[in-house]
Parts: sequence; C-alpha cells; structure tokens
Amino acid sequence: MLKLSPHSMELANAMVTAAGGIEAYTESLNGYFGAFFSESERADKTLAALRQQFKDMNVTLPETREAYRKMVEALDLTTEAGQGIYLTLIGAAGSAAQAYDILEKKAAQAAQAAQEAADAAAAATAKAAQEAADAAAKVAEALQDGVNSAFGSVQRAVNAQKSALTQAYDAQVASLNDMSQTARKNVSDLTAVSSSLGNALKLLRGDSDDAVKVLRAQALATLGSALATVRAGKSLAGMSGLDDALSVVSRNTTDAYASLEAYNRDQGRTANIVSQLEAANGKQLSAAEKSVQSLQTRIDQAKKSYDLQIAQYDAQLSLAQAQIDALNGVDNSVVSVASAVDRLSHAITAALAVKAAGAAQQNTSDNNVALLRAVYQTVLGRDLDASGQAAWTGALANGSVTYANLMDTIAKAGAANGETIRVPGYASGGSFGGGLRLVGERGPELEVTGPSRIYSADQTAAMLAGGQGGVTATEVRELSAELKAALFAIAKNTQKAAKNTDLLPQKLEQELYP
Repeated sequence: MLKLSPHSMELANAMVTAAGGIEAYTESLNGYFGAFFSESERADKTLAALRQQFKDMNVTLPETREAYRKMVEALDLTTEAGQGIYLTLIGAAGSAAQAYDILEKKAAQAAQAAQEAADAAAAATAKAAQEAADAAAKVAEALQDGVNSAFGSVQRAVNAQKSALTQAYDAQVASLNDMSQTARKNVSDLTAVSSSLGNALKLLRGDSDDAVKVLRAQALATLGSALATVRAGKSLAGMSGLDDALSVVSRNTTDAYASLEAYNRDQGRTANIVSQLEAANGKQLSAAEKSVQSLQTRIDQAKKSYDLQIAQYDAQLSLAQAQIDALNGVDNSVVSVASAVDRLSHAITAALAVKAAGAAQQNTSDNNVALLRAVYQTVLGRDLDASGQAAWTGALANGSVTYANLMDTIAKAGAANGETIRVPGYASGGSFGGGLRLVGERGPELEVTGPSRIYSADQTAAMLAGGQGGVTATEVRELSAELKAALFAIAKNTQKAAKNTDLLPQKLEQELYP
C-alpha cells in the first residue's frame, strides 16, 4: 500500500506494531479485504500481487500450469543459475498455483458467460425464426383463407346464376310446351274436320249412293255458319255440329226434290260450300302444323341455349377449381383408368419406403396383402399370386422384410426368377437408386433410372432374410422425394388443360347457330 521506500518501510513496521503484530494485522487486512471488495476485485488484486511477486523475482509468470511445469522441467540444474531459478520457482509454486486457480476460474467464467451469451443468442435467433415461421404460416393461412373464400364466392355466384337460368329455362319450356300442346290439338281437330269435309265432298259429288233425309235445312245453315267463320279468319277446329251437318248433307237423296234438276242444283251449291270449307281448313291445318313445328324448333333452341350457358358456367367453375388445385399441388391430369391405377401403385410403393420400422409387423395381414398388390403391380407389372402372397405376408409379419426394403427384395427375387422388372434400370436386378425424370409419350409418366447390379443366389437369399436392406431403403426414400417433386411438377400443368374449356362455349354456339 505504501510502495517500497525506506520511509514507507518504517511506516509499515509502525502500522504492524500498532495492529498487534503481523498476524493480527494480516487477519484484520483480510477481513477488510473480504468485506469491502467483490470476489472479482479480490481475484484481480491477488493476481496482480502474485505477478508483481514474480516480477520482483525477475521471473515472468507463465499463463498456464502446463507452461509453468514445462519451464521448471526445462531448467538446466547443472548450472548455478539454473539451480537458483529452480529453487525460486519451486518455492513460489504455491503462489503460482493460487494465480492459476484465479486465471482458470476467470477463464471458466468467461467461457460460461460466452456460452450463456451464445445460448441466449441462439435462443433469440430460434425464437425469432419461430416467430417468423409462425408469422409466415399465419400469412400463408390468411392467403389460403382468402383463396378459399374467393373460390367459395365463385361457386355461390355460379350456382346462383345456374339456378336462375334453370328456373327461367323451365318456365320458358313449360310455356312453349303448353303452346305446342294447344297447337297439336288444333292440328288434330283440323285434321278431323278435313277428313269429314273430304268424305262429305265425295258423297256430294256422287262418289257414294248412301244418303239420308234428316234436317237438311239445319245442316245447310250450319255449313253457312262455318263458311262465315273461316271467312272471318277463325278456325273450324272444335266447331260444334259441323260433323253432324256434313253427315246430313252427304246423305241427301232425290226423294226430297221435285225434279232431278233441282236435286243436282242443290247438290252443287252444297258441294261448293263444302269445297270452300275444305280449302280454308287446309290452309288452317297447314298453318297449325307450321306453328307446331316452329314451337318445337323454339323448344330445341331454348335447350341448346340453356346447355350453352350452363356449360359456360361449368367451364368457369372448372377453371377456378383447376387454379385452386394447381396452388395446392393437386394432380388432376386426366389419364386412363389403367394409367391412374398404375400411378397409384407407384405412389404407394414409394411411400412405403419412408414408413417407420416395424410398421409392417403392426399392420394387419389384409392390409399387407393390399400393399403387396401395389408393389407387385409397380415392380413386376402383374397381380399378386397365391405363393407370393403367402411368402411375403409371412416375411412382413416376422420382420425379415420391412416396408423400406420390400420393393427391392421383390424385384431381386423376381429378377432371379427370370421375370421382367418394370422399373427402368432394374432389368437385371439392379437397385432402385438413380435419377427420376418426366416422359410424356402417353401423357404424364415417370421414368426411374439407376445402375444395374446382379446378385447371386446366396446374396438374394440373404436379402430375402432381411440383409442389405439399409442401403436400398435409403435409395427408396430418395426415390420417394423425387417422386413427390415430379408429381408436383405434373400438377402445375393442370391449369393448361383447364384452359381448353374456353373452347367449349364456342363449339356449342356454332352448333346452336350454324
């Protein structure tokens, strides 16, 4: 405290004497030092004092225990100087150890502080990343909700328009059908009148000798009224008493006349009236038939127009659905049933590769049979036979074959039996590792390529017992990932196919208005 000088040493000795001796002074000083200085301050002062002690000995304190030990062990004890330094270092070993305790503790504290800072930074980063991911998820969810809401609005609008269109169409067709029914009845009535008029005219012209004298004057009056009706532009259909009148005049005889001349004159006048009525009725019948035909044409046109508009709305809805499916990565490409089933088998087979260990043993026998059918279709291109079913379900049940290596083991066994392996690159029993690409000769298809490997009978038997499954499982997992990526690429093309629906209204319009 008082530095080193003759005067300061006298002051120090006086202070020690006044304190009751060096031990009492040291105890008091340590009590003060421990009570009023922090642990860090005490360590710093102790370390500074120890370093000063070594400096006073003309020795630089090494930074680590190992360095201190090496310095001691490196001294040349055959020299007087070496022996002196050795004794100094050995004598100061306790102080050096105390210094190293402080240094090591400080290093540990610094490392702990750094680790805590790193952990805090990592936690903050992870928290920020999670918050960002949560925020992104919320944004994505909100955007998806917006898409779903917009699509729902499109569906509701299209359905409302289709409903209104259907109601209008039904009302229009009902009205046209009523009009057509009325017109058809008119045609039927006019046809009946035409038949009666024709028969009467034949009788009046002497085509028949059948005649009856019944109320001839009244019948002629009815015919006169009928003639006035058609001259007024009205229809003879449904006219009351016309058939009876025609029947009466057509059965006229000479008995009621004074002379043959009078008879012929009356017959001529009556025939003239009937002839005029027949001509007028023929025109009305022709007009009525044209009306029926026109109404049927209007009904047909209404149906085509309705179909056209419904097709337009359906096309809009299909396009909207295609856009939604494309956003969600849904594959809606239209393929044959066989191709669709084959594609499903490939997808199921690929998905098996990433199933958890023991999944096959936990599954039911019926379910394993169903999955075996998919693998057989994918790998061998045929259905599961009875012997294969028994062998493979047993292997899956006892765990000697897993879902992960099922495709590989079936392919290798098939290749060993001389069967053709459907997966490209595996014709000789090779592994399924390798590339995956899209081909399109028959629509969206997948081609898997990989190296060809041939296994001996012993190797095949070992694989059937569960050996070498780890490598092939990894390869199948890689295939599964590539398959998913390829299927997503296929789904992106669905919107192109949906655009073809734009041509549908044009085709229907050309059919409606050629």
